[in-house]
Amino acid sequence: MERKPSSLGPPGSSPAEPSNPDARTAGLEPGAPREALRCTLLAALLASPLLAAEPRLVPAGDPAFVVEGAGGCELVDDADGKRLRLKRPLDMPGKGYGWDNPGATVRFRSDARTLAVRLRFSEKHVSTSARNATGLLLVDGAWKPGWTFDAGIKTVQRAVAVVEPALPVPAAAGLHEYTVVMPYGDSVEFAGVLVGDAGTVSAPAARTRPRWVAYGDSVTQGFDGSHVGAGYPWQVAQRRGWEVVNLGLGGRTTTPADADAIAGLKPALVTVAIGVNDWQGGVPAATYGERLADLLRRLRGAAPAARIAVITPLWVGPSWKPDKATAPLEDYRVAARAAVKALRDGDQRLELVDGPGLIDQEPSLFNRVAVHPNDAGFAQMADRLAGRVFPDQNRSTP
Repeated sequence: MERKPSSLGPPGSSPAEPSNPDARTAGLEPGAPREALRCTLLAALLASPLLAAEPRLVPAGDPAFVVEGAGGCELVDDADGKRLRLKRPLDMPGKGYGWDNPGATVRFRSDARTLAVRLRFSEKHVSTSARNATGLLLVDGAWKPGWTFDAGIKTVQRAVAVVEPALPVPAAAGLHEYTVVMPYGDSVEFAGVLVGDAGTVSAPAARTRPRWVAYGDSVTQGFDGSHVGAGYPWQVAQRRGWEVVNLGLGGRTTTPADADAIAGLKPALVTVAIGVNDWQGGVPAATYGERLADLLRRLRGAAPAARIAVITPLWVGPSWKPDKATAPLEDYRVAARAAVKALRDGDQRLELVDGPGLIDQEPSLFNRVAVHPNDAGFAQMADRLAGRVFPDQNRSTP
């Protein structure tokens, strides 16, 4: 298991600017004697205030840490230490996507001037074809480019790794709220916070927000956004003040039994954005419509008060021609509309959102895998969906 050391920096520093001393940054000319370089680096390290005391670990399980947006959470305590292990109630065989927790957060407050978070990139994500390990670091609810973390490994397959990214501590003293946002395509366990001074770590202020379960396939999970914050569920939730539990799973087809897992998360709001894999896999459009209707009936029975919106499949460019597809994708949208219309006659808490209207029909807004939006496409989708879905739903309350 690889461990990458923490890079606790001074207040106002960014985790995107880690210390990286070499002969030039140490004040020596290239080609200087290696012994002189060692002595210079040692002197600098001994003079550093960070070595005055070993960073103190506030371990996972401390009541200061508040988990939100996760389908489930357990405290693990083994040879690798205490960790919060997050888990979603659905998975994909041979992928381990159930251990990915797109947009799930761990929040806490601190007045420390030097902070890092300890994260373990686990062995649970086993996909050999897809991975995105980039999570976000927020300060007082805000994010800036560069406030990210990852496993430091850019390949799809990787070993278990422990990383300790520094948190961007504001220059202003006092309590600040920090949020660790889990990536959409990798399994990450939260192991605690490293405090480099005498600062305190405490629980953030409680808040009540409507819980939104975003159910769907790879588009909902976040593929192929550059990071979790690029996906539409995170962006919509931030704009509307909702807590989002992302239940998107790459490769998922319409599965009526999934209704039980959705309802088990106790949502106030549910979006169902699924169907493109049914189309790509050759499931007849009529069968898809029947399965969608069954899923919606089961979901309504298990979550009678939830508001539900069905998002029909997005536009897919004509260059994308799945080998197994037997009918135009529009046939599946027609089937989805019919399923919602038949059920809505007796269910006014069910609505329909037109998927093709969420992103302009322009190939430049999609990835090489043409069913996946890119960052620009996701931004457009989030902007339009945030204004159309559940328009009268209240925002968060402190």
